[in-house]
Amino acid sequence: MLPGKERLLFPRQYSLEPWLRKPIRPLGEVSDFVVEIMPDYVSAIQKSKEQNGDFLTVVNKLSSIAESKLSDLIIKFSPTHSLTNSLGTFGNINLVILDLMMLQSAITNSPKLQAGGSGQIQPPEILIDLIGGLSKAVGRKIMTMTYADVIFTNPLLDDPRTFFPLSTAEGRSELDFYDTHKRVEISLRRLHHATIKATDLLMEKGWAKVREASLILRASGILTREEFQDRLKKERQSGMDKSSIVSRTEVDVILNGMNRVGSFMNPEKFVAFRTYFDPYPDLPIDHPMHLDGASGKFSAAFPAWELLLAGDTLPSSRHKYTSENYPYFSREEQTMIDKVYERVKEGKTLDNVSVSIGDPEEIYGLLLGANDLLKEFRLRHYVGVAKQIPGVLSGVIASTGREKNVGQFLRERRDYDLIRRPREKIAINYSKNH
Repeated sequence: MLPGKERLLFPRQYSLEPWLRKPIRPLGEVSDFVVEIMPDYVSAIQKSKEQNGDFLTVVNKLSSIAESKLSDLIIKFSPTHSLTNSLGTFGNINLVILDLMMLQSAITNSPKLQAGGSGQIQPPEILIDLIGGLSKAVGRKIMTMTYADVIFTNPLLDDPRTFFPLSTAEGRSELDFYDTHKRVEISLRRLHHATIKATDLLMEKGWAKVREASLILRASGILTREEFQDRLKKERQSGMDKSSIVSRTEVDVILNGMNRVGSFMNPEKFVAFRTYFDPYPDLPIDHPMHLDGASGKFSAAFPAWELLLAGDTLPSSRHKYTSENYPYFSREEQTMIDKVYERVKEGKTLDNVSVSIGDPEEIYGLLLGANDLLKEFRLRHYVGVAKQIPGVLSGVIASTGREKNVGQFLRERRDYDLIRRPREKIAINYSKNH
């Protein structure tokens, strides 16, 4: 039974009961350890920290057990087979790498919990070698846990990976956090499909299909600027933290998801698992393994939707930003971005096509509404960061995405207008009979 004061971000689709799991353990005993035992060590480390205990002994024990289990795993593939040459044995190689990276992060980041203590324990060399070897074998350039790993590779419904046990409030908050972000990402991809479908329809049929294109966009929850602002006004009058749990459209899922992360999640629980998103915290900045951590800035879905809406009008800085983050995207996300850029090159953005056919008032209004939706999401994200980790905005706490000035970065994103042009009043012959 969950404590009555816990607030669910969304109705849970997964079970918190360990006996209801559907195990997906590609590394056998090593995966079993990561899923079932490692979280208990992380929780013990957290409790020891709260009691001012010497928890480095616990971290050392975690590292020692991990090294032993990994050594046993390697022996199984020696001397005739190397682990990296046996990728087909494991099934989901991305999940193999995630299990190893979560183990590495649990060992590396735990010492940060001690006041003034950081980097006192390094993960076993065998673990680092495995991560590097397997990543290289599958063409993965980023050898650290990414946003896509914990959101998409992580089998959240059947056999979720978390740093904290699901029997704890930290573990439940962590899994809710992953699940909510996955819902938002899926809804964004559905907005992609709706935008592409509407754009292609307008490009092929022009004014004759304005109404149909509009309905496609509206079915996903996109409104005109006036309608969207009216929605926000009504929502705020009723209280942002009281928005309905029922999400009827993709836009509902996106806004409600970010609203709930900021409003419902306990900041202390969030900070507890956020600690483990930072890879290799003590390496010098010029070290090849000094990488960015698992951060929402590495969501490919948001830049992809901006590109689909008005990619040909984006400033070069936005394209540079997407290019810099590209290595952190999953292969599927990289393919998605590549395809979207092909559409931009061909002029197949909603904004460009709308102008080319005469800029129908309804489509222009929906473009402005989409612009305001992006701004509102980023506003809610900013408010959430201010509540959950205010030190990040002031620069006291480092961001997992390594931005130099997080507060300025988030404010610029929050205030950016994607659609800045007035409506093009192109003279065309249009009547109700079209």
